[in-house]
Amino acid sequence: MKNSKKREEIISTGKKLIIEKGFLNTSVEDITKKMGIAKGSFYTYFKSKDEFILAIISEKIFQRRHKVNEILEKELSFEETIKEFLAQSLSFPLIDTESFLIIMNLFKNINLLSENVKISILDNTKLGNHDILKILNKYKDKLDLSDENDIDKYAYLIKAFINSFYENSFNPLMNFEKKESHITISEIEDCINKINLEKEINFMTKAVIKLILK
Repeated sequence: MKNSKKREEIISTGKKLIIEKGFLNTSVEDITKKMGIAKGSFYTYFKSKDEFILAIISEKIFQRRHKVNEILEKELSFEETIKEFLAQSLSFPLIDTESFLIIMNLFKNINLLSENVKISILDNTKLGNHDILKILNKYKDKLDLSDENDIDKYAYLIKAFINSFYENSFNPLMNFEKKESHITISEIEDCINKINLEKEINFMTKAVIKLILK
């Protein structure tokens, strides 16, 4: 039986090296050498480097789905639910800066990645819309949202609010001029330190409520 602790150690070591050197410059050998294990040990848990990075992305997707489901299970008002969802969506860079940095670097160099990794990253961004749709559908009777087209449009607009937060906060780092470039942890932290998260969440919650409840 595979050792889950060893698998987590490989992921942890790999994440640190990717943060330091970038995904494209981090090899399987770099990871195993850093850990002092044979390359075969890596392939016991991951068939390839791509499968390794997909495991990291999948972990974040699972965590997000779980948190959204937890929010939906609560007996909250629509406004309270939206506020919790937005708090969860906007706090990712602060709560898990390492994973956020890795995903940012993958996005920055997306044209240099394999097709499987590209698809996984793009699918991850689509899940945000799916989560919003789940919330709107839960409250559609109370909000008088009987038209599915209206629900889709509202979901798109709410996702646009979230995207604008990330673009305004981190867009200066997304310079695509270089063929391959690497965002550092200090650059991410500098951007994070300029964010007033509570203010952003409150502003966005009010905007969404005004948009839908009019």
